[in-house]
Amino acid sequence: METFNHINLRIKKVKNDDLVQALRGQKIPRALGEERTRRCVIRGIRYHHGFGTELHGLLPEFTRALNARSIMSNVIPDMNPECPEEFPYCIWHPDTASEATYRELAKRYPHMKYLAGRACAVAGYTDLFHELDLLPECHIAEEARESGHIAIYDAIMKADVKYNAMNDFTREILTPVSGNLNGDTVIRSYLDIRFTFDKGWYSNTNWLMSSSYHGLHWAMDDNNCDITEDRRVDESDSDPETTPFAIKDEEILPMLYNPLPVDLPTLNKDLLILTAAFYGDVDRYARLRRPEAVRSELDCLLRGIYNNTMFATWCSLQKDSTFQFNGIKAAIHARFIMNGDLSRITSDTLDNELPYLIWYPSIPRKSVLRELFRRQPTMKPAIARTCIIADYEDLYDLLDADPDTEIIEDARDSRNPHYIQDLEAKIPQRGYIPFPRGVTYEIPRKLKMFEHPPSHLWINSADSGPNLEEDGISYNGSIASFKNLQLAVSAPDSLKQLVAETHCAIEIDEYYDSLRHEIQVHERLGNNEGIVSPPCPSEYRTGVAFAKENNLESYLATNPEAEESFKIDWILSLTKTFSYVHSRRVFINQIYLSNILVIKDELKLTNFSESILLPSTAHMDTVCEDEMTAKIEILQLGWIIYSIATWRVHNYRFFNRLNTPWPTPESFPPTDDLFCGRIVGKCWREEYDSMDALNQEAHSLLHIFKEC
Repeated sequence: METFNHINLRIKKVKNDDLVQALRGQKIPRALGEERTRRCVIRGIRYHHGFGTELHGLLPEFTRALNARSIMSNVIPDMNPECPEEFPYCIWHPDTASEATYRELAKRYPHMKYLAGRACAVAGYTDLFHELDLLPECHIAEEARESGHIAIYDAIMKADVKYNAMNDFTREILTPVSGNLNGDTVIRSYLDIRFTFDKGWYSNTNWLMSSSYHGLHWAMDDNNCDITEDRRVDESDSDPETTPFAIKDEEILPMLYNPLPVDLPTLNKDLLILTAAFYGDVDRYARLRRPEAVRSELDCLLRGIYNNTMFATWCSLQKDSTFQFNGIKAAIHARFIMNGDLSRITSDTLDNELPYLIWYPSIPRKSVLRELFRRQPTMKPAIARTCIIADYEDLYDLLDADPDTEIIEDARDSRNPHYIQDLEAKIPQRGYIPFPRGVTYEIPRKLKMFEHPPSHLWINSADSGPNLEEDGISYNGSIASFKNLQLAVSAPDSLKQLVAETHCAIEIDEYYDSLRHEIQVHERLGNNEGIVSPPCPSEYRTGVAFAKENNLESYLATNPEAEESFKIDWILSLTKTFSYVHSRRVFINQIYLSNILVIKDELKLTNFSESILLPSTAHMDTVCEDEMTAKIEILQLGWIIYSIATWRVHNYRFFNRLNTPWPTPESFPPTDDLFCGRIVGKCWREEYDSMDALNQEAHSLLHIFKEC
């Protein structure tokens, strides 16, 4: 057996083929100096019993992986209680041991009984779970719920008090403390999500940047919730569409505007964390946050701190690493400066903890700025800019501000010409004095500091986190916006249904232009028994009008075939309605089964968002507008009539008169045996000059057929 020592830990160069062999449990690479290599080896150990045993003792993570694999293979290893670094944390993935193995493990190593209990929740060992006599533990409950072992889940949830005895972030067994289900458990099914090793270390960066991966940011940060210690590395990525952590709007959005339940359901709570930080919600953020910030969390924190003094105060009292970031400290200082509190600003305050943006969302008083300048003269550019925005002319003159590209923009916007005159007068002598600041302090002028509205409504708005924009409110260079999410929360279900069904975003400007156009079409058409007319403009539903009613497409697909007399009544009502629409000089332009509603067994047209308003003098038999003619609409209506007659849904071609020749007779199905075959055939063969001609012949022929 080949021996490995600490020399191997200094060798970093490794081939991809070596990593594949490690993943497959075939060969240990000689070069173990790379983090990626070690994780591939650990993955190989956990999946292949007997692989990597020569690494025992070389590094604690190798030893833990070997011990975990032994347990899952029903072999309880000898572990030294005096060496806690030898004890594995996750002993239920990728395999579970037998019930007897976990029973013996808990007996030999009592401090592992909660881990054994969690393995019971994964495997469904209800009897052993009760034998262990554990406190009702939250991680075990979440694991049991996700694994479908409801007896264990119910046994825990019925307790008046639940406890946390595990920490998946640090892989530690803790002294139990009271708690609730809080979405902090790395459930077993999550561990099946894998990431390829060969896209650079770490490939998850690219993986997570794809919107298809539904916001799995938190667990792929360095060692964050890596309970198997292999960082889920594999030869290929998992399919993002099958991940159990996929965020669905209908599940997560209601949790954004309703009180959180005492016990959270199984979900990826990234979005809840980010919005809590963004809006400065102390209660939510304190409960939901993880030990390490998720992607975009710092951007959201800055916005929350700037806009909420209570949140800023809470953040100022926190001691963990997230709040020691200089940008967070600068935001806290800014919020307190705007409040008039300079108690935290001294001459010793570090320059990289001083903010530049101190005039939004509120403006400090003049006396505060004067004292701030005395304590921190290096903040003169920010103070001078604030003076221009607030029109503190005397303090501005005292500062003797230097010309600066950004300060000049606000000076030009000011109603007081004094500032721009002063700065421009200094340029010949001083030029633009460079202020040592990078992108962190590039703040747009005050007139541009507003939260931009969304431009689109899109599905899965919950999965992408905040919008990081170039324009908008820059909190010392950090710009975060939840504009798309806000629209997703407030938009009516009908519009969200339309987006989900079409898989196309709704462009807001186009939507309201279309809405206005549809209202104009309805005004042209007036009241007609064959047309659905919303009672007020706010109830127009572009594309999904009156969605609770059946449209003709779904009706034909789900209802038994009607008698011919019933079909004739429907066909005649349609030809009459279409003839009326054309008489009002309107091309419908969307003649689909889905745009005809069945309301109380009567057919009614809806959705005129794409309809064409023609001049009142237009001759309907000859007019061509936007590549649409009366004969094309008659052709399409022929397919509707054919669908009703055959009682089947037919997806006819979308005819483009200018780019496609008229369909040949062979392209149409036979109609000889249909009671309305002559009418349908003439529609398809361009033999009706107008919709009125079609309507008149339909009533003449079908009335006779019905009477017979």
